[in-house]
Amino acid sequence: MTKRNSYINLTKNVGILTLGSFGSKLLSYFLLPLYTSYLSTAEYGSYDLLSATINFIIPLLTVNAAASLMRFSLDKDTDPSNVITTGFFIVLKGLAVFLCFVIINRAFGLFDIVNQYLLYFVLLYILSVSSQILGSIAKGLEDLTGMAINGVVHTLFLLLLNILFLVQLDMKLDGYFLANIISLVISSLYLVLRLRIWNYISFQSFSYSTEKKMLKYGGPLIATSIGWWINNMSDRYVITWLCGIGANGVYSVAYKIPSILMTLQSIFNQAWQISTVGEYNKNDSNGFFSNIYNLFNMLNVLGCSVFIVLTKVFARLLFAKEFYTAWQYAPFLMISVVFGSLIGVIDGIFQAVKDSKIQSKSVAFGAIVNLVLNIAFVYLWGPIGAAVSTAIAYFVTWIISFINVKKYIVLKIKIKKHMWSYIILLIQSIDFVFGGSDITRYIVQICFVLVLILLYAGEIRSIIDVVTKQKSKNLISD
Repeated sequence: MTKRNSYINLTKNVGILTLGSFGSKLLSYFLLPLYTSYLSTAEYGSYDLLSATINFIIPLLTVNAAASLMRFSLDKDTDPSNVITTGFFIVLKGLAVFLCFVIINRAFGLFDIVNQYLLYFVLLYILSVSSQILGSIAKGLEDLTGMAINGVVHTLFLLLLNILFLVQLDMKLDGYFLANIISLVISSLYLVLRLRIWNYISFQSFSYSTEKKMLKYGGPLIATSIGWWINNMSDRYVITWLCGIGANGVYSVAYKIPSILMTLQSIFNQAWQISTVGEYNKNDSNGFFSNIYNLFNMLNVLGCSVFIVLTKVFARLLFAKEFYTAWQYAPFLMISVVFGSLIGVIDGIFQAVKDSKIQSKSVAFGAIVNLVLNIAFVYLWGPIGAAVSTAIAYFVTWIISFINVKKYIVLKIKIKKHMWSYIILLIQSIDFVFGGSDITRYIVQICFVLVLILLYAGEIRSIIDVVTKQKSKNLISD
């Protein structure tokens, strides 16, 4: 495939996912003022804790079947029915283990919060697994349009059901649970029907050899999943332990501001995962991987800087009542998003060569750093310590991933320039959170943005030149 086609295919996939995801994610931000108005910090914190627990156990019990399904389905010489049927059998075995855990917990009262919301917990687990598996199948079959529509369907029903249960019926946390559960049922049914999933599942298609390959690929990713869970979720448990469930509710809301950047990152990464499999070559002879990395880094850094300036504006729009104080945690969390996006680009290369072990080691090491720093920093500084420790952990994970990826590909990265940009982001975040008056803060903050624009002026000019030339070609052809 030519260099031009490589960029065209990646851009096309990003475009499709953006059209579907942007509308759905935009709707989700309208829900945030609803949650913070109708739920207490303790209620929001309880849901967040259960959701975090489900996100932790899914990759363990399914042995990352979702990741294996997508990766093996992308291989052109693979029988989709064989991979999908085998994946479902792996998931069913995990479900049996999950139900055993629920029964034991019910009998011995190991985790009170699980027993308190037991039915919701079970339904959320089953539906979350189903949603992940169906989404991975859609990606593996390269039905990105279906994925995009599914995102809109899920969020639209989530919006309508939350308005019904929280505003009209005033059902509080029960309504929040039901809205999430029913919207997952509807979106999962949509994918089942669109993909005609029944055509891919049969007992005859199950293969022990395929199961062995999928488990071999997904097994090491358990460490990766645990590592990411620790990086993303352990701070909630530490904050709940040291500061209380209400503080966790406020801190959890703080993620909603950087999640705007995370949405754009996830859209790109989904398209990138598909491109890396077909485009990979060790020497990166056409510069495709290097160019994408440098460009994506620049966009994330500039986006992060602008979002830091707008943090309190977003907080005013999205957070109600006592949730507003969450703004102070967002700048450091946004720095972690920048490194998370770069790790995602590198992970696409590890996925292309099917090396899940090297990926898991870097994430596991970063998770250990995060857990240790979480306990120390939250004890010393409260919830803001968790945000700082998360940023440091993501930076450590990125460093290790960046070093390890050189084993598989030659990347021409402008590392010195990038490092300077990260230092500027750090200083900007510290100034925004601990700086002086609002007027002084915003003048200084805008200066930080301008410095970063000057730092990447050459790259910005190159993008403008490419866009201008493309427009000129279109006008001539017309």
